[in-house]
Amino acid sequence: MKEYQIIPIINSVGFAIRGVRTQKDYLDYLTQQKQQNISVIVLAPLVFQEILEETFSQTGAKVYFEAYEEKVLDKEKINSIAKKYYTSEYNIVTDSRAMDFLRQNLKENYPIIFDNYGVAHPMPNKPSLFASKKTVEQVIDRLRAVAESAKNNTDVRDAKVIFLPFSGLKSLGTDYGKNPSEKEQIATFMSFPFEDSIPAIGKIQKELKKHNIIVIPVAIQYGSLEEIHRDIFQLSKQHNLSPIPTSLDIDWNRDFAKQVGFFHALNQWSEETGLPNIGIVHGSSCLHLVEECSIPSRIIAFYGTHTETLKLEDDGRVYHSAIAEKSGGWLRAIQPPIANSHNYKLVAEQIAEEAPKVIFERLF
Repeated sequence: MKEYQIIPIINSVGFAIRGVRTQKDYLDYLTQQKQQNISVIVLAPLVFQEILEETFSQTGAKVYFEAYEEKVLDKEKINSIAKKYYTSEYNIVTDSRAMDFLRQNLKENYPIIFDNYGVAHPMPNKPSLFASKKTVEQVIDRLRAVAESAKNNTDVRDAKVIFLPFSGLKSLGTDYGKNPSEKEQIATFMSFPFEDSIPAIGKIQKELKKHNIIVIPVAIQYGSLEEIHRDIFQLSKQHNLSPIPTSLDIDWNRDFAKQVGFFHALNQWSEETGLPNIGIVHGSSCLHLVEECSIPSRIIAFYGTHTETLKLEDDGRVYHSAIAEKSGGWLRAIQPPIANSHNYKLVAEQIAEEAPKVIFERLF
């Protein structure tokens, strides 16, 4: 007899992306280790449909998708959906319930880290979010076209190409902080200004160009895309970036399938070139996309963060530092080299120095 599990995806974008790993691992345990015949009813916003159907299908479970836009668990609505499938609302599996189950059954064999709230999260060590093969192929085709165009604008036809996805501004604000003043202050600490990151990207391009490596920046920033792209273009011209950043025509606000497909496309690209791509990421959804979609050997991701003293409940550095420390080097938390600072220019300078060295280690 087939058992139904109800999987709700109701958190903010960044945390929802991170939470899926635990729910997928829970289903993998039931279907693969316990050989259970499972059907999954996924409750989530429509924008997540493709990636969640693709992700949970890989567990061997039969997946049914139900559009669910609420930000909280609505018992009445969930009960109605459960009855539609002749199951019970008590079969709901949140990410926290899945985590409790896995820790109890797998114990130390399920590696975890703790965030600033003391909440356990799985350690990202392989992709856990997937897009359809068609979507990944569409992004790969776009990468090839952009790379070919970049090569055509150089004198070196045998140059290697790597991609550098970057984000920085907390464009949509923050939920942290108890009042508008606190929220504004924390948003400042959580923002990696393009005025600092783009000059650093220019230095990385210049250094790697000496070794026939073209670096193509990809702006993965969400927010007001027209304004963001205008600012990035102006700063890129000012600091002589070549090539200038592209968005790959992906809607970084809404098209989550293409976003996930992009990082899987980067995995394939790195396998072909033999070189890792570089990430400079900031903001939870961009950061977690890297963690949940990347093969560790295919990218080196730098988290720009601060050393400013914040109340523990507001301080995401705890998670960043813990995950970077246990990652083996593919995730790197970069802070200003001075205490109580959110000087991101100093962070950018460190990244500009470290990133080429990582590529040279692989190249030579």
